Amino acid sequence: MTAPRQEASKLGQFSWALFDWANQPFFTVVTTFIFAPYFANVMVGNAIEGQAAWAFTQSTSGILIALMSPFLGAMADAGGHRKPYIFAFQLLLGLGCAALWWAYPGRPDLIGPISAAVVIATVGAEMSIVFNNAQLPHIVRPERMGWLSGFGWGLGYCGGLIALFMVLAVNDRPLFGLDPKTYTLERLVGPASALWLAVFVIPMFLFTPDMASQKLTLWQAARQGGRSLLDTLKKIERPFFTPIYDFCSPRMVFGRIILLGDAASSARPHMGFGVAKAGDDARALADALAAHDDVDRALAHYQSVRAPISERIMRHGRKLGTHLGVDLATDEDRATWKMLQDYRAMMDWIAVPNFLAAS
Repeated sequence: MTAPRQEASKLGQFSWALFDWANQPFFTVVTTFIFAPYFANVMVGNAIEGQAAWAFTQSTSGILIALMSPFLGAMADAGGHRKPYIFAFQLLLGLGCAALWWAYPGRPDLIGPISAAVVIATVGAEMSIVFNNAQLPHIVRPERMGWLSGFGWGLGYCGGLIALFMVLAVNDRPLFGLDPKTYTLERLVGPASALWLAVFVIPMFLFTPDMASQKLTLWQAARQGGRSLLDTLKKIERPFFTPIYDFCSPRMVFGRIILLGDAASSARPHMGFGVAKAGDDARALADALAAHDDVDRALAHYQSVRAPISERIMRHGRKLGTHLGVDLATDEDRATWKMLQDYRAMMDWIAVPNFLAAS
C-alpha cells in the first residue's frame, strides 16, 4: 500500500474516528442490550420464538450485506467517492432506528414491519462502516493506520457505553411523562440512536476528505466495478470457503498465569457463548481465590472446575454445528442434524444451557 500524498488534518482524522462514536449506540442499545431483549420477550411475547425472530433479522441482514458489499465496494473503488455511499446507508440506519418507536407491545401485526426496520438499520450500519473504513488508507500514513483505527474503535465503545448508561439511568423512571407500562423507554432507544447518529456523524462529512472522483456516471461505475469483481472472483480458487475452528487448552493454569475466556477455549460460533463463558471463568477464579488461602491451591481448584466445562462447551458447539449438514459422519450426527432443522430445538439448545449440568 502506498502512502497518501498528504494526510488529512488532525481534525479530519478525529472526525473519521468519531464515526464509530456516532454509530455504536445502535449496536449497544438496539441490537444487544435494550431493544433486542424487548423485541424477543415482550413484543413477540415468547422467549424462544422471539429469539428466532430476532435471529431471522440478523441472518437476513448478514445475507444482504454479504451480497451487496463486494459489488458496491468494487463500484466505489471505480467511482472514487466514498461519502455518497456512506450518506445513503447512514440515512437507512437513521430511518430504521426511528421506526422502532412504533414497536408497541401486544401488537403482533407490527412484528413484520419492525423486523424489516431492524434489517434496514443493520444493513445501513454495516455497509456504511465498510465504506468509512475504506477511507482510512487515504487519510493517514500506513504506519499510523493501526493507531487511528484503534482510536476509532475505542471511541466507539466509549460512545456505546455512555449511551447504555444514559438509558439505564432513566430505567423504570418516568421521563417527560413517558409511560413505562407501554415500554416507552425501550422503544425510544431507536429514535434516540438515530438522533445521536445525526449529530455526531456530521464532522466526518464536513472535515474528513473524500477520495477524488473518477468522473464516472453511476452506470459506468457499476459496470467497471462489476467487471473488477468478476475478475477477482475468477482468481480465487475457493471463494466461498470459510473454515471454522475450535479448540480447548488441556491446561488453564501455568504457574501463576491462568487462561480464561477464549484464551482457554473457543467454541464454534453456533454457540454464542463467548462472553458468558468468559464472565463465568472470571467469577470462578474470584470464588477460588476467596475460598483458598494458598494461591496455588486456588488456581488448581479453578482448573479442576473450569476445564471440564470448557471441554463440554466446545463439544456441544460441534453438535450444534451439525445443523449445517456438512460431514455428518455418524448416525448420531445425522439424528442431531434432523432434530436441529426445527428452529425451536435449535434455540432451546442455544438459549438453555442444560448441557452444562451433564456429568
